[in-house]
Amino acid sequence: MSSVHATRTGGARAPVGRDDQLRTAEQVLRTDSVQVVGMPGTGVTALVETVVRRRADAGHPVLRVPPSPWSPRPTTPLEQVGTLLSHTDSPTVVVDDAHLVPVPDLEALLAAVEGRGGRVVIGVHPGDLVDRDIVHLPGLPRDAVRRLLESALGHRPGLSEELLVAGLARVTRGHVSHLRALLEPEVLRVLAGLAAREQDLDALRTPFADALATRTHATLADLDEDSRLAASIVAVAGPHAPGALLDAAAGIDQLARAREARLLERHGETHRYRHAAVRDLVRRSLPVDVLAEARWRLGVGAQATGLHHAPAGVF
Repeated sequence: MSSVHATRTGGARAPVGRDDQLRTAEQVLRTDSVQVVGMPGTGVTALVETVVRRRADAGHPVLRVPPSPWSPRPTTPLEQVGTLLSHTDSPTVVVDDAHLVPVPDLEALLAAVEGRGGRVVIGVHPGDLVDRDIVHLPGLPRDAVRRLLESALGHRPGLSEELLVAGLARVTRGHVSHLRALLEPEVLRVLAGLAAREQDLDALRTPFADALATRTHATLADLDEDSRLAASIVAVAGPHAPGALLDAAAGIDQLARAREARLLERHGETHRYRHAAVRDLVRRSLPVDVLAEARWRLGVGAQATGLHHAPAGVF
Protein backbone atom coordinates (compact mmCIF):
# COMPACT_ATOMS: atom_id res chain seq x y z
CA MET A 1 0.00 0.00 0.00
CA SER A 2 3.02 2.30 0.10
CA SER A 3 2.33 3.51 -3.44
CA VAL A 4 -1.12 4.78 -2.47
CA HIS A 5 -1.48 7.78 -0.23
CA ALA A 6 -3.64 10.81 0.48
CA THR A 7 -2.24 14.05 -0.92
CA ARG A 8 -2.35 17.53 0.62
CA THR A 9 -0.43 20.35 -1.02
CA GLY A 10 -0.02 24.09 -1.26
CA GLY A 11 -1.33 26.26 -4.10
CA ALA A 12 -0.60 24.97 -7.58
CA ARG A 13 0.32 27.11 -10.56
CA ALA A 14 -0.66 26.00 -14.03
CA PRO A 15 2.13 24.75 -16.31
CA VAL A 16 3.18 27.42 -18.78
CA GLY A 17 0.95 27.49 -21.86
CA ARG A 18 -1.69 25.13 -20.46
CA ASP A 19 -4.32 27.48 -19.03
CA ASP A 20 -7.04 26.39 -21.49
CA GLN A 21 -6.41 22.68 -20.99
CA LEU A 22 -6.32 23.04 -17.22
CA ARG A 23 -9.59 24.94 -17.24
CA THR A 24 -11.20 22.24 -19.40
CA ALA A 25 -9.96 19.41 -17.18
CA GLU A 26 -11.31 21.11 -14.07
CA GLN A 27 -14.69 21.64 -15.73
CA VAL A 28 -14.91 17.98 -16.75
CA LEU A 29 -14.08 16.81 -13.23
CA ARG A 30 -17.17 18.52 -11.85
CA THR A 31 -19.26 15.78 -13.42
CA ASP A 32 -16.98 13.00 -14.72
CA SER A 33 -13.53 11.45 -14.76
CA VAL A 34 -11.04 12.81 -17.26
CA GLN A 35 -8.19 11.63 -19.49
CA VAL A 36 -5.26 13.96 -20.19
CA VAL A 37 -3.80 12.76 -23.47
CA GLY A 38 -0.64 13.86 -25.24
CA MET A 39 2.48 12.60 -26.94
CA PRO A 40 5.47 11.90 -24.66
CA GLY A 41 7.14 15.14 -23.69
CA THR A 42 4.09 17.39 -24.05
CA GLY A 43 3.57 17.80 -20.29
CA VAL A 44 0.84 15.27 -19.51
CA THR A 45 2.25 14.54 -16.05
CA ALA A 46 2.67 18.24 -15.21
CA LEU A 47 -0.97 18.98 -16.05
CA VAL A 48 -2.22 15.92 -14.17
CA GLU A 49 -0.20 16.94 -11.11
CA THR A 50 -1.58 20.49 -11.24
CA VAL A 51 -5.17 19.22 -11.45
CA VAL A 52 -4.53 16.88 -8.54
CA ARG A 53 -2.96 19.55 -6.33
CA ARG A 54 -5.87 21.89 -6.95
CA ARG A 55 -8.34 19.13 -6.10
CA ALA A 56 -6.47 18.50 -2.86
CA ASP A 57 -6.39 22.22 -2.05
CA ALA A 58 -10.17 22.32 -2.53
CA GLY A 59 -10.57 19.61 0.12
CA HIS A 60 -10.96 16.51 -2.05
CA PRO A 61 -9.15 13.44 -0.72
CA VAL A 62 -6.64 12.32 -3.33
CA LEU A 63 -5.40 8.77 -3.74
CA ARG A 64 -2.35 8.27 -5.93
CA VAL A 65 -1.97 4.97 -7.75
CA PRO A 66 1.23 5.09 -9.83
CA PRO A 67 1.66 2.23 -12.26
CA SER A 68 4.03 -0.35 -10.84
CA PRO A 69 5.15 -2.53 -13.75
CA TRP A 70 8.09 -3.70 -11.64
CA SER A 71 6.48 -5.80 -8.92
CA PRO A 72 6.49 -9.27 -7.32
CA ARG A 73 3.26 -9.97 -9.20
CA PRO A 74 0.89 -8.10 -11.50
CA THR A 75 -1.19 -5.73 -9.36
CA THR A 76 -4.28 -3.90 -10.61
CA PRO A 77 -4.94 -0.27 -9.69
CA LEU A 78 -8.07 -1.34 -7.80
CA GLU A 79 -6.01 -3.79 -5.71
CA GLN A 80 -3.50 -1.02 -5.00
CA VAL A 81 -6.18 1.35 -3.77
CA GLY A 82 -7.74 -1.42 -1.69
CA THR A 83 -8.98 -0.47 1.75
CA LEU A 84 -8.31 3.24 1.33
CA LEU A 85 -11.01 3.52 -1.33
CA SER A 86 -13.62 1.76 0.79
CA HIS A 87 -13.05 4.30 3.59
CA THR A 88 -12.91 7.45 1.40
CA ASP A 89 -15.92 9.39 0.16
CA SER A 90 -15.79 11.24 -3.17
CA PRO A 91 -12.07 10.60 -3.74
CA THR A 92 -9.96 11.80 -6.63
CA VAL A 93 -7.80 8.88 -7.80
CA VAL A 94 -4.78 9.56 -9.99
CA VAL A 95 -3.39 7.12 -12.56
CA ASP A 96 -0.58 8.64 -14.60
CA ASP A 97 1.17 6.71 -17.39
CA ALA A 98 -2.08 4.76 -17.65
CA HIS A 99 -0.97 3.22 -20.94
CA LEU A 100 0.94 0.79 -18.69
CA VAL A 101 -2.35 -0.42 -17.20
CA PRO A 102 -4.57 -2.99 -19.00
CA VAL A 103 -7.83 -1.35 -20.07
CA PRO A 104 -10.08 -3.82 -18.16
CA ASP A 105 -8.19 -3.01 -14.94
CA LEU A 106 -8.59 0.71 -15.57
CA GLU A 107 -12.31 0.30 -16.25
CA ALA A 108 -12.73 -1.66 -13.00
CA LEU A 109 -11.04 1.18 -11.11
CA LEU A 110 -13.27 3.78 -12.76
CA ALA A 111 -16.41 1.86 -11.84
CA ALA A 112 -15.33 1.49 -8.21
CA VAL A 113 -14.24 5.12 -7.77
CA GLU A 114 -17.24 6.63 -9.53
CA GLY A 115 -19.49 4.32 -7.53
CA ARG A 116 -18.30 6.20 -4.44
CA GLY A 117 -18.96 9.56 -6.03
CA GLY A 118 -15.30 10.05 -6.92
CA ARG A 119 -13.35 10.96 -10.02
CA VAL A 120 -10.31 9.45 -11.75
CA VAL A 121 -7.66 11.65 -13.36
CA ILE A 122 -5.90 9.62 -16.06
CA GLY A 123 -2.65 10.64 -17.75
CA VAL A 124 -1.91 8.73 -20.93
CA HIS A 125 -0.01 8.89 -24.20
CA PRO A 126 -0.42 8.63 -27.05
CA GLY A 127 -4.16 7.72 -27.20
CA ASP A 128 -7.34 7.54 -25.14
CA LEU A 129 -7.98 4.30 -23.29
CA VAL A 130 -11.53 4.41 -21.95
CA ASP A 131 -14.85 6.06 -22.69
CA ARG A 132 -14.30 9.25 -20.71
CA ASP A 133 -13.82 12.90 -21.66
CA ILE A 134 -10.42 13.75 -23.10
CA VAL A 135 -8.23 16.83 -22.73
CA HIS A 136 -5.68 16.84 -25.56
CA LEU A 137 -2.26 18.44 -25.10
CA PRO A 138 -0.72 19.81 -28.30
CA GLY A 139 2.80 21.15 -28.43
CA LEU A 140 3.34 24.43 -26.56
CA PRO A 141 2.64 27.62 -28.54
CA ARG A 142 5.52 29.98 -29.25
CA ASP A 143 4.45 32.41 -26.54
CA ALA A 144 4.84 29.66 -23.94
CA VAL A 145 8.27 28.80 -25.36
CA ARG A 146 9.20 32.47 -24.98
CA ARG A 147 8.07 32.50 -21.34
CA LEU A 148 10.09 29.39 -20.52
CA LEU A 149 13.14 30.91 -22.20
CA GLU A 150 12.59 34.09 -20.18
CA SER A 151 12.66 32.03 -16.99
CA ALA A 152 15.87 30.29 -18.07
CA LEU A 153 17.61 33.53 -19.11
CA GLY A 154 16.45 35.53 -16.12
CA HIS A 155 15.24 38.35 -18.38
CA ARG A 156 12.68 38.92 -21.10
CA PRO A 157 14.02 37.89 -24.53
CA GLY A 158 14.85 40.94 -26.61
CA LEU A 159 14.60 41.36 -30.35
CA SER A 160 18.05 39.85 -30.76
CA GLU A 161 16.86 36.68 -29.01
CA GLU A 162 13.65 36.14 -30.98
CA LEU A 163 15.55 33.88 -33.38
CA LEU A 164 16.42 31.73 -30.38
CA VAL A 165 12.72 31.54 -29.47
CA ALA A 166 11.81 30.56 -33.02
CA GLY A 167 14.54 27.93 -33.19
CA LEU A 168 13.54 26.36 -29.87
CA ALA A 169 9.88 26.27 -30.89
CA ARG A 170 10.64 24.70 -34.25
CA VAL A 171 13.08 22.00 -33.15
CA THR A 172 11.09 20.92 -30.07
CA ARG A 173 7.64 21.32 -31.65
CA GLY A 174 6.60 22.61 -28.25
CA HIS A 175 7.37 19.36 -26.44
CA VAL A 176 8.07 20.39 -22.87
CA SER A 177 10.64 17.73 -21.95
CA HIS A 178 12.79 18.43 -25.03
CA LEU A 179 12.47 22.16 -24.49
CA ARG A 180 13.48 22.02 -20.84
CA ALA A 181 16.48 19.86 -21.73
CA LEU A 182 17.62 22.50 -24.26
CA LEU A 183 17.15 25.20 -21.62
CA GLU A 184 19.77 23.61 -19.37
CA PRO A 185 22.51 26.27 -19.00
CA GLU A 186 25.25 24.34 -20.84
CA VAL A 187 23.04 23.68 -23.88
CA LEU A 188 21.33 27.07 -23.89
CA ARG A 189 24.69 28.89 -24.01
CA VAL A 190 25.61 26.98 -27.16
CA LEU A 191 22.23 27.64 -28.82
CA ALA A 192 22.29 31.33 -27.91
CA GLY A 193 25.76 31.65 -29.42
CA LEU A 194 24.61 29.95 -32.63
CA ALA A 195 21.55 32.20 -32.92
CA ALA A 196 23.62 35.33 -32.32
CA ARG A 197 26.10 34.43 -35.06
CA GLU A 198 23.89 32.96 -37.76
CA GLN A 199 20.68 35.06 -37.90
CA ASP A 200 19.03 32.59 -40.28
CA LEU A 201 16.44 30.16 -38.95
CA ASP A 202 16.81 27.58 -41.74
CA ALA A 203 20.57 27.45 -41.25
CA LEU A 204 20.07 26.89 -37.53
CA ARG A 205 17.70 23.95 -37.94
CA THR A 206 20.34 21.21 -38.03
CA PRO A 207 22.61 22.47 -35.21
CA PHE A 208 19.56 23.13 -33.01
CA ALA A 209 18.20 19.66 -33.75
CA ASP A 210 21.58 18.09 -32.94
CA ALA A 211 22.25 20.08 -29.76
CA LEU A 212 20.65 17.71 -27.25
CA ALA A 213 22.26 14.59 -28.71
CA THR A 214 25.65 16.29 -28.87
CA ARG A 215 25.49 17.37 -25.23
CA THR A 216 24.12 14.04 -24.00
CA HIS A 217 26.75 11.95 -25.78
CA ALA A 218 29.51 14.25 -24.53
CA THR A 219 28.24 13.84 -20.97
CA LEU A 220 28.13 10.06 -21.34
CA ALA A 221 31.63 10.02 -22.81
CA ASP A 222 32.96 11.84 -19.75
CA LEU A 223 31.67 9.09 -17.47
CA ASP A 224 33.61 5.93 -16.68
CA GLU A 225 32.39 2.75 -18.33
CA ASP A 226 30.45 1.45 -15.29
CA SER A 227 28.65 4.76 -14.82
CA ARG A 228 27.72 4.88 -18.51
CA LEU A 229 26.24 1.42 -18.08
CA ALA A 230 24.34 2.62 -15.00
CA ALA A 231 22.82 5.45 -17.07
CA SER A 232 21.90 2.91 -19.74
CA ILE A 233 20.24 0.64 -17.18
CA VAL A 234 18.07 3.48 -15.89
CA ALA A 235 17.05 4.34 -19.45
CA VAL A 236 16.03 0.75 -20.16
CA ALA A 237 14.27 0.21 -16.82
CA GLY A 238 11.98 3.20 -17.29
CA PRO A 239 10.79 5.92 -14.91
CA HIS A 240 8.98 3.60 -12.47
CA ALA A 241 11.81 1.23 -11.59
CA PRO A 242 12.19 0.75 -7.81
CA GLY A 243 15.31 2.12 -6.18
CA ALA A 244 16.38 -1.27 -4.82
CA LEU A 245 16.30 -2.71 -8.35
CA LEU A 246 18.44 0.10 -9.78
CA ASP A 247 20.89 -0.10 -6.88
CA ALA A 248 21.30 -3.83 -7.47
CA ALA A 249 21.50 -3.64 -11.27
CA ALA A 250 23.51 -0.44 -11.74
CA GLY A 251 25.40 0.12 -8.49
CA ILE A 252 24.97 2.87 -5.91
CA ASP A 253 28.29 4.61 -6.65
CA GLN A 254 27.75 4.43 -10.41
CA LEU A 255 24.29 5.96 -10.08
CA ALA A 256 25.76 8.73 -7.94
CA ARG A 257 28.31 9.58 -10.64
CA ALA A 258 25.59 9.70 -13.30
CA ARG A 259 23.66 11.99 -10.97
CA GLU A 260 26.70 14.24 -10.48
CA ALA A 261 26.92 14.50 -14.27
CA ARG A 262 23.33 15.83 -14.21
CA LEU A 263 21.95 13.00 -16.30
CA LEU A 264 19.97 11.53 -13.41
CA GLU A 265 18.24 12.88 -10.33
CA ARG A 266 16.89 11.31 -7.18
CA HIS A 267 13.13 10.80 -7.21
CA GLY A 268 11.99 9.58 -3.82
CA GLU A 269 13.96 6.42 -3.16
CA THR A 270 14.87 5.80 -6.78
CA HIS A 271 16.59 7.48 -9.75
CA ARG A 272 15.20 8.84 -12.97
CA TYR A 273 16.43 11.02 -15.83
CA ARG A 274 16.19 14.75 -15.28
CA HIS A 275 14.51 15.00 -18.68
CA ALA A 276 12.44 12.31 -20.39
CA ALA A 277 13.75 13.51 -23.76
CA VAL A 278 17.31 12.69 -22.65
CA ARG A 279 16.22 9.27 -21.34
CA ASP A 280 14.56 8.45 -24.66
CA LEU A 281 17.60 9.66 -26.60
CA VAL A 282 19.93 7.46 -24.55
CA ARG A 283 17.72 4.42 -24.95
CA ARG A 284 17.37 4.87 -28.73
CA SER A 285 21.13 5.22 -29.17
CA LEU A 286 22.27 2.24 -27.07
CA PRO A 287 24.54 -0.19 -28.96
CA VAL A 288 23.18 -3.74 -29.12
CA ASP A 289 25.79 -5.11 -26.72
CA VAL A 290 25.13 -2.39 -24.12
CA LEU A 291 21.37 -2.91 -24.40
CA ALA A 292 21.86 -6.65 -23.86
CA GLU A 293 24.10 -6.02 -20.83
CA ALA A 294 21.58 -3.57 -19.33
CA ARG A 295 18.75 -6.07 -19.75
CA TRP A 296 20.83 -8.87 -18.22
CA ARG A 297 21.75 -6.68 -15.23
CA LEU A 298 18.10 -5.78 -14.75
CA GLY A 299 17.12 -9.44 -14.87
CA VAL A 300 19.66 -10.33 -12.20
CA GLY A 301 18.66 -7.33 -10.12
CA ALA A 302 14.95 -8.18 -10.43
CA GLN A 303 15.60 -11.74 -9.27
CA ALA A 304 17.68 -10.50 -6.33
CA THR A 305 14.97 -8.07 -5.21
CA GLY A 306 12.02 -10.42 -5.71
CA LEU A 307 10.53 -8.73 -8.75
CA HIS A 308 9.02 -10.94 -11.43
CA HIS A 309 6.65 -8.65 -13.31
CA ALA A 310 8.49 -6.15 -15.53
CA PRO A 311 7.40 -3.52 -18.07
CA ALA A 312 6.72 -4.73 -21.58
CA GLY A 313 9.71 -4.23 -23.84
CA VAL A 314 12.42 -4.48 -21.19
CA PHE A 315 13.13 -8.18 -21.73
